Amino acid sequence: MTQLKKNTFRFSDETGNWCDVSITLGREANYGTSGRTYYSTYYTYAYSSHHPDAFQCNPLFYLNEAGDPKLKRTLRPWEHVGSLIYQNALSDTLVKYLMMDFKLLEDLCGDDSPQTYKSSIMESYYALSILHPSSLEE
Repeated sequence: MTQLKKNTFRFSDETGNWCDVSITLGREANYGTSGRTYYSTYYTYAYSSHHPDAFQCNPLFYLNEAGDPKLKRTLRPWEHVGSLIYQNALSDTLVKYLMMDFKLLEDLCGDDSPQTYKSSIMESYYALSILHPSSLEE
């Protein structure tokens, strides 16, 4: 993997709980038998406390409530360690916004807050991924 960028984003609620999400973005060239190029993301998390409200600040927390029924049984938000997504024009743009600071994103996200917008970007990236949590270990 070639590391491209690393950034940390703080997602918080109105009561002071927070989750810091550190994202390491890389590029996997000639991955697998197809030899295609993919973006890889690795996530680490830090929380303001072990209180459930702090865990709900994780932007991927609600993935467990929708989508793949297998994930409902196996994935807790702090276990989502990364994803692999095919590199194309869509993923190039998605990655650009994924790694963008909240301050820069603020001018581009319309009526949503940068935090809400980035959460949606993370969910979209996850939805397009070919590999999920337990498949990627650093």
